[in-house]
Amino acid sequence: MMTKILLGFSTAALLGLGVASTNAADLEQYAPEEVEERHHVEVFLGNTHTEEGVDAFAIGGEYEYRVSPLVGIGVMGEYTFEDVDSWVVGLPFTIHPGAG
Repeated sequence: MMTKILLGFSTAALLGLGVASTNAADLEQYAPEEVEERHHVEVFLGNTHTEEGVDAFAIGGEYEYRVSPLVGIGVMGEYTFEDVDSWVVGLPFTIHPGAG
């Protein structure tokens, strides 16, 4: 299980680094006003329901940095309380088809 988690994080990190390095040069072609808001923060409050019928409160957050109008990379995490007591973490790679 830990191997799968590490493999997932490694893959996400490599994809993120590849996108960041590929788009770093491309970013210079965009005028500053084309990517008005580079930093995005989100908060999640909700409920998790398991197969065993347990409901538990969940809270999470996400940060995204817009590398270009089309691409964003970030980090996210979510914690579920009570009997579930679990974490979800990830490195999201976001494509914004509307490019803005």
